[in-house]
Amino acid sequence: MTVVNTSKIPAITEAKTTSSAKELVERACFHLALKCPAVAVAFSPDGRLIVSGSYDKTVRVWDAATGAERRVLQGHSDYVNAVAFSLDGRLIVSGSADNTARVWDAATGAERRVLRGQNAALRFLSFSSCGKHLVTDRGTLRLPFFDC
Repeated sequence: MTVVNTSKIPAITEAKTTSSAKELVERACFHLALKCPAVAVAFSPDGRLIVSGSYDKTVRVWDAATGAERRVLQGHSDYVNAVAFSLDGRLIVSGSADNTARVWDAATGAERRVLRGQNAALRFLSFSSCGKHLVTDRGTLRLPFFDC
């Protein structure tokens, strides 16, 4: 079972009922129907969505209010171990053991870009404060569709 320290997640500590927020994260962390533990979980900046990455090679988007699965994003060929939202919430990025990062449109689920060329799995990633770069455990990657 995946254990999540929910006390460090602002959207959970601000939730009206801790038990329902905790249950929501646990659901996202366990990919309900697939019974596949999530490796990574992140909240959207507005707290309305949760994104999870898993050993089943998928990225899933969840409704934070209801816990309903909104969409499944597929494209990685190995497990997904890092996920993040852009600061404006319009993009999702996922890092995988397939040595790629994928950028997805949060509203439609469309894959916007595949960033290849990593020499190892991306285990951690986050958008930079300007939103034009990904900061990863393998270094900083410039997002090619943004002018710097």
